[in-house]
Amino acid sequence: MNIICPKPKCLPSIKIYLFLLKLNNYEPGLVKTIKKILQNISYSFFETDFKEICGYRFKDVKNLSKIYLPNSLEKINFGAFLNCTNLREVYFPEGLTLIGDNAFRECVNLQKVYFSEGLEKIGTWAFENCTNLKVLKLPMGLKTIGGWAFRYCVALEKVYLPEGLREIGDNAFFRCKNLKEICLPESLETLGKASFYECLNLERVCLPQNLKTIDYGVFLGCLNLKEIRMPLNLTSVDEKAFYNCPYLNF
Repeated sequence: MNIICPKPKCLPSIKIYLFLLKLNNYEPGLVKTIKKILQNISYSFFETDFKEICGYRFKDVKNLSKIYLPNSLEKINFGAFLNCTNLREVYFPEGLTLIGDNAFRECVNLQKVYFSEGLEKIGTWAFENCTNLKVLKLPMGLKTIGGWAFRYCVALEKVYLPEGLREIGDNAFFRCKNLKEICLPESLETLGKASFYECLNLERVCLPQNLKTIDYGVFLGCLNLKEIRMPLNLTSVDEKAFYNCPYLNF
């Protein structure tokens, strides 16, 4: 592994280049050393041909603020950037297919996420409690948003969901209190329990016409929900699906 950087006193403003970053195969001591260096940098560029980032590899690295990932990357595994509390921007490559469970959970200062086409799945709790994330433009090709994926993303105002999305998991947008409008794509087959629970400022919802079931608590406590387009083929609505939505009259 080659690490190119200036003297330690310059570390807060440098860009570090990590070559041959196949951390799976390195000794724990070396991984620990790399993490120690990363604690003092503000920008990180990964330039290599590795295909995945292992679980927890950059967990708790506090001063990472911007990440560019290589086109060869296919998977970001469990908790890879968990609790990187100063991370602000992430650029995902076209080759990426999976953002794993807990991958960016508790990245409380994350503001901008740039997705590329090719992503198929966002895992459970992947971006939970990213409290400064305001806009999500999810890419074509995405099929699954895992449960709790964006729970407590309280600053989230706009979400763009692509046609081709099939599943939104339980509690996926739980208490995203600044979300005002959501239009679910016609391809959606499964809308999980409590997926938009207590989105307090949600006003308008478009549901796909082929959706057959609205499960428990999907829009429970959406106090400002005034307008909803119901599916033509709907067969089942849980009695608590729209509980405490005072502006709706069915």
